[in-house]
Amino acid sequence: MLKREDATDATDRKIAAVLLRLTGRPAPVLPYTREEEACNALRKLMEGEGLGVGIGTVGPAADVESCLYVCKNDRDEVLAEGKGQTPALAICDAFLGCLPPGGSA
Repeated sequence: MLKREDATDATDRKIAAVLLRLTGRPAPVLPYTREEEACNALRKLMEGEGLGVGIGTVGPAADVESCLYVCKNDRDEVLAEGKGQTPALAICDAFLGCLPPGGSA
């Protein structure tokens, strides 16, 4: 789970590193954890053809203090899932979980 204090340049650099591993192209370090437009680019990648066509939803988590983002494909298989204190942080947490097996940011 990403917390508000994780909304930093350091976390955004980790996201850019995952983008590089997933796409093979250098990615700019944008304020993914803090700005809706940058975060939506990650969501679009997870829900679009980048990682497999999926449908993502953001909603309250069971503890109500946080948000949950889940992206599933048309067979109801989870493609990405994350939790954060804000919707953007939940999406970023899910994206960080998209790292290929054995990789690290």
